[in-house]
Amino acid sequence: MSNHDHLNASRAAELVRLAGGTARVARLLEQAQTEVVRWHFAGLEDASLAVRLENLVSQTTRARGRPRRSELMSLSEIKASVQRLGGVPKASKRLAVHPRMLRRYVRGDTVPPIEVVSRLRELVPPAAPQAPSTKERRQQLRQLVPPALTLPLEWPSAKKVSHLQGAESLP
Repeated sequence: MSNHDHLNASRAAELVRLAGGTARVARLLEQAQTEVVRWHFAGLEDASLAVRLENLVSQTTRARGRPRRSELMSLSEIKASVQRLGGVPKASKRLAVHPRMLRRYVRGDTVPPIEVVSRLRELVPPAAPQAPSTKERRQQLRQLVPPALTLPLEWPSAKKVSHLQGAESLP
C-alpha cells in the first residue's frame, strides 16, 4: 500500500472487484454491505481496513486466462482420435484443418473449436472396449475355479486333478 492512510474511490472499487465482490468483502471483513458499497463512491479512510482489503486481494485466487482444455472432448480423447485417423498429416486433411493447428490441439496449447470437435467425433466413432487377452481370461478363470485337488498318497496313480480337466485319467 502507498504512504497514504486511505484508498481513493477508484482503487477501493477495483480492490473490492478483485477480492470477489461486495458481498464477499463485506462478509470477510465483517462490515455492512452498504458500507462496502459506499467505498466505491467515497473511498476508504480507515487504514487498517485498507490494509485488510489489500491482503484479501493478495490471498484471493481466481482463474486467469482462457481454459487450456475443451469441455467437449478431453485432451486424451483428441490424441487418441488423431492417432486412429492415421496421425496429424492424414487427420488434418480429413478435418480440413492446418497440420500446425491440429498439433496445437493435440498438445493442448489451443482449445479446438466446436466444429473441429464435432467433425472429429463424426470421423472417429468411440472405441469399442477391447476383449481381454488370453492371459487375462485365464487369470479370470483361475479366480472362479478353486485350486487343484491333491489325491491321497495310498492311491496308486496319485496326481493333481483340476476341476477343468476332470477325472478321466484316474484308474
